[in-house]
Amino acid sequence: MMIQKLLTITILLLALSSVLPLTAQAEDPLLAERPHWSAEFKAGLFYPDIDNWEDYYGEKFAGRIAASIAYKLSRQFEIGVEAGYVRDKGQGFAPDHGEFTGEVTYELYPLQAFALFRAVFSERQWIVPYFGGGPTRIYYRQKVELQDTAKGSTDGYHARAGIQL
Repeated sequence: MMIQKLLTITILLLALSSVLPLTAQAEDPLLAERPHWSAEFKAGLFYPDIDNWEDYYGEKFAGRIAASIAYKLSRQFEIGVEAGYVRDKGQGFAPDHGEFTGEVTYELYPLQAFALFRAVFSERQWIVPYFGGGPTRIYYRQKVELQDTAKGSTDGYHARAGIQL
């Protein structure tokens, strides 16, 4: 069910992004200034590093969505922020009693600041490797049926790398 929702959202975002360039005004590409701002919307799967996640939530993964905005300081270097959301539902477990206790809803809200370097050196370069990273703060909330909500946050760091076309 979650995969179908993510697939639907992804298809809608791709359809919207294919229409947006049609609204741009045509001008001489040699006179046009490169855009400094960029926005990104993502949907995908989150694979937690928890051995028994599937026992409680039914799958080894959960759906993830995120959005980011960034400013290009130069052609190769940009800084930005990203906010995401992960949610899954499953069965809570009481270790003291050794039994399942009811439905549980688990949510993560990751916030990331990042610096990114792109190895772009030509206007006609089709493949652009990139790497970067920065600090991360993750807020979490877990609500188990008939129990108090557990919530809090933690800090860490992240790395990102890939290839852009």
